[in-house]
Amino acid sequence: HDPGAIEAIGANLLMYQNADGGWPKDVDWLLALPKEEVAALRGPAIDRSSFDNRNTYTQVRYLAALYTRTGDERFRDGAVRGIAYILREQRPS
Repeated sequence: HDPGAIEAIGANLLMYQNADGGWPKDVDWLLALPKEEVAALRGPAIDRSSFDNRNTYTQVRYLAALYTRTGDERFRDGAVRGIAYILREQRPS
């Protein structure tokens, strides 16, 4: 595995992480496109976090593993923000 590529994906995850700690759905995490360009194409949906399509928990898992591998606190902080989002969004159902 190419460490540079693995960290680039982590950087993309952090770039697309919303203020609430979650992530938008239907984003190609391998593309290094600025969020502003994707937002111009997708509109306000880019700022809505979602659990659809195996979203959010997979980003948290990736960032946590990347933090374990690199010790880079940016990845830990992103994972913690994602966990906080998941916990806030829990419903009784």
